[in-house]
Amino acid sequence: MARTKNASPTLNGTCGTAPASEVLEQNMKKQKQEFESMLQAMRSEQENMMSQVQSMMAAQSEQIASLKREKFSFQEKMMSALAEVKALKEKKSPSLTTLADRVEWRIENISQKMGELHKGAWLESPTFSAAGMSDLKLDFYPNGSSECTKQGFCSLFVWCPANTLARYKLSVGDRTVEFEHRFDKDEPRGRPNFCLLESQMDNVDDSVTVALEFISVRHDEHLPNGMKLTSRLVDYNRQIESLAHKPVKRVEWQIDGLQQKMKEFPKGVCLESPSFSAAGISDMVLAFYPNGSSFCGKGSCSLHLRCPPRMQVRHRLFVGKKQDQPNSDDMWAFWGGLDFNQLQGQVEAGADVVTVGVEFLGDPATAADTASLQL
Repeated sequence: MARTKNASPTLNGTCGTAPASEVLEQNMKKQKQEFESMLQAMRSEQENMMSQVQSMMAAQSEQIASLKREKFSFQEKMMSALAEVKALKEKKSPSLTTLADRVEWRIENISQKMGELHKGAWLESPTFSAAGMSDLKLDFYPNGSSECTKQGFCSLFVWCPANTLARYKLSVGDRTVEFEHRFDKDEPRGRPNFCLLESQMDNVDDSVTVALEFISVRHDEHLPNGMKLTSRLVDYNRQIESLAHKPVKRVEWQIDGLQQKMKEFPKGVCLESPSFSAAGISDMVLAFYPNGSSFCGKGSCSLHLRCPPRMQVRHRLFVGKKQDQPNSDDMWAFWGGLDFNQLQGQVEAGADVVTVGVEFLGDPATAADTASLQL
């Protein structure tokens, strides 16, 4: 029987498996699918990012457009406000504002304000124009400023532009004080111990009137290139009044309610007369201290005459029938040494009134040329 021979084995050693080329192709297809999947994911992520960036850019564009609209609206409002201010300025009358020399400020409900405001707190007036100046302002302290040392006294100050030399009067009710100040700094000028407020209030309508009156003003304004502009305000009405009263040689001031005023005006505080003109001099004022000036002894009253600077006139002051010695001081002339009992002797019987005044002792004048002025 013939012997059967076994089949010869394959030479590639891959009996029962796919060829190597097919395996390599399958691997490449698998890697390609993975790469395409990863690329698709990257594209999707990129699209999401681009969408977010576009949304952010759209939001920023909207914000920018909103800001532009707000800016345009603000500019329109500013232009409208400037037009209104310009119109108001054009409507103002210079004769009633910048050229006015007296401003009054009526403060209502003053009792309530005194209760609401503590010492050192103030009421501020609206800004105003007067005497050729703008941006003026008054500060009124119903209960006194921090520098006020007298119980129940109020304080009053005025703000003026820098480089201004002003002669002016401040008033609270009937109480008037004259000042001459140079405003070199950004600070107000006035008096901390001005007056007893309750004595100057209008009890009928619970108000008080505060006033500022300019007598003369000099304002210097420095311009470029070394130039300086100087403006002056002179009260020509007072000069005319001075000429009209030139023949007056005697001025009498009748003070009513003396006993009450002695209670209201302590030592060192005076009543001031209205300003007057006599003997060819204008803007003179009598100041009467019922309880004496700061320099007088206890129980004395004082009478002062104030004249404009650099003016000199020979005069004699009197209280009732008592007269002092002739005086010719060029600023303040004062008379002390009249004690309380003597003052009582000069009060008109049963009238609570005393008459004080000044007699000018210039060149002799005929009877037709002399006259008396009663304040």
